[in-house]
Formats: sequence, structure tokens, C-alpha cells
Amino acid sequence: YEMKKYEMKKQAATRKIAGVLAVILVLAGAAGCASAKLSDDFDKETVETAAKEVVDQLNTGDYAAIEEAFNATMTIAMQGQKLQDTLQPILDKLGEFEEISNCEVVGSKAQDTKEDLAVALINVKYAEGKVRYTISFDKDMKLAGLFIKSKQCVAALNVTDISSTRKRNKAW
Repeated sequence: YEMKKYEMKKQAATRKIAGVLAVILVLAGAAGCASAKLSDDFDKETVETAAKEVVDQLNTGDYAAIEEAFNATMTIAMQGQKLQDTLQPILDKLGEFEEISNCEVVGSKAQDTKEDLAVALINVKYAEGKVRYTISFDKDMKLAGLFIKSKQCVAALNVTDISSTRKRNKAW
């Protein structure tokens, strides 16, 4: 009986997380990206450093720092959402951080505002799997999007459509 009760609670928690991710994925579909050339408004090394810092903050559980880096659109989109509640279960399944194996920086445009964005595509190895982070920044280097793709799951915390990066995501 206790085992069945535990399994029911586990399933309920999984459904809750899936519901939150579904809402976030709907938000992700609200806008779109296009382009691959990084705008002259961005410095490639600065974007790469900032994106790796976000990965480090995720790995150390510094969600407050990530939320402070949100741009206005992300802040509005994530109102009422708990970043840690959404991401920590995913990171727990992946296990201990091992290394960043690759980082590519490309340009993009937000479909709704046509604003130039810098997008870092980062491949990260964990003890239990690999992840591709897609981390977007606006011209003020504020966090405009965070997308996590692994074999186990996908979590999008952004308001930019990820369709233009899907082809690149298949390569990892």
C-alpha cells in the first residue's frame, strides 16, 4: 500500500511538472527566431562568457541570480513560475556536472519585436547524460530565453521560438 501511495504521489508530481512545462512551451511558441549571423551589437566572447555563467548558476542552484538577469519579457512570462521547481528535477536526473564540451554563438531576431538577440548553443555533459542549452540575450545582455534539451526531457523557459535552432540541436 505504501509503495502504491508513493507511486501515485510521484505520478502527480510528474504531471504537475509536465503541466508547467506545457505552459512554458506555449509561451515559447508565442514568438519566433530567424537568422544565424551575430549582430554587430554583440561581442561573441561576452555572450559566450555570460551563457557559461548561466550554466554555472544552474549547476550551483543560484536561481535568484538567473531571475535577476531576466529581461522584462522573461520576467513577465515567468510571473508565477518557479524557475527552481521547473529546472531542479531535470538537473537532479542528469547528475553531477562534468564539462562544457562546445559553445557556439549565433544571431537571432525575436519574431514579435524584431529585436536582435544573441543565442549561445552550449553542449554540456553530466554524469547521467548530455544537455544542449540554448541561452538567448538581448542587446542589454539580459536573459531573453533559456531552453534545455536532453534525451530525457525538454524544458523551455523563453519567449522566443526555438524553431531556427532545432536543426542545430540535432547535431549534438
